[in-house]
Amino acid sequence: MSNSKNIYIWKKAPFLRLLLPCIAGILLQYYFRFALNTIIAGAVILLFAYIIFISLPLVYRFKWQIAGGIIITFFIENSGAFITWQKDIRSHKDWYGNYYSSSSYIVATFGEPPV
Repeated sequence: MSNSKNIYIWKKAPFLRLLLPCIAGILLQYYFRFALNTIIAGAVILLFAYIIFISLPLVYRFKWQIAGGIIITFFIENSGAFITWQKDIRSHKDWYGNYYSSSSYIVATFGEPPV
């Protein structure tokens, strides 16, 4: 009987440790549309938690190293949510949806000739 070792997918492709939380943050922000204050508050809390974690003695940091990984993972997720908030036109103050009502008209002009 041979001894087979399980090799986790993030050992073969370590970029997934960064990519998956970022995708999760993008999807959470896209579907739930957190306010900017909520995203910033989450980032500040995670930053303080990480500072507290790295200020612990080395024995406790080694013992609770999974907590540091979880904090970093949530920070990456929070960064994905912030990037999505920043790039989403609905969060800009000049977006027409903030001023549009059902009785309003939209005048659009084409900048290029039709093909």
